[in-house]
Amino acid sequence: METQRNDNSGLAYRFKAKSGKLLIGFIEYFISRNCENIPVLKSEDFEFTKLFEQNYDAVRNEFENFKGVRPDINSISHEQRDFVEFNKWKFLPLYIYGNAIEENLNACPKTAALLKQIPNLTTAFFSSIDSGTHIKPHRGAYKGYLRFHFGVDIPATDDTCTIRIEDKLYHWRNGKSLIFDDTFVHDVWNETGKERTVLYVDFIRPMPSYLVVISKALTKLISKSPYIQNALRNLKNGNSEFMRKALG
Repeated sequence: METQRNDNSGLAYRFKAKSGKLLIGFIEYFISRNCENIPVLKSEDFEFTKLFEQNYDAVRNEFENFKGVRPDINSISHEQRDFVEFNKWKFLPLYIYGNAIEENLNACPKTAALLKQIPNLTTAFFSSIDSGTHIKPHRGAYKGYLRFHFGVDIPATDDTCTIRIEDKLYHWRNGKSLIFDDTFVHDVWNETGKERTVLYVDFIRPMPSYLVVISKALTKLISKSPYIQNALRNLKNGNSEFMRKALG
């Protein structure tokens, strides 16, 4: 029987990984020269945040359908085990690097319509962390993206439920927006005794058009990588089952 070649092994894979990092570093040099290099941006500068904040109840109600049944992120993306314990971070995926998860989007039509208002969206999911969870310090891989957190179910707005970005603490609020550059080191914890949920979105940051075009091409390349393809295969294998449980 013919065996399938493992693209994650050997010198070829290591060369591709190293080459990718060099390419991203080169692109990020031009992004840094054309964009303000700050950890947290003003959410009011992004038109779509107003739409989400005006429709908070609709987003919250759609999330409630899945509150009891969502997969653990480690079961889909094994690489997350470096940052968080198994079964502590649950999520409902909607987009993964431009790949639409149609079954989930169809079950959240109002949220899906709002997501379409975000220019150059790449990834989106409902992100829930259990009480007692700490997502260890880490940084994003590419400065061409910004991250949008929209508070969906926030049990506290103090230091017991916090994201630290660089050396400052930020607190989510229900129906409010937080936009930041995730290439700055950040970590998250929830010590409230209840689950915390945000809508987690990555999108290509506003910048000169040639950098947006490059970022779109890079997103497409990433979407075809073994890392993302493995996550999509894992998701496809389990998604229908948990959707049936969630929706009865």
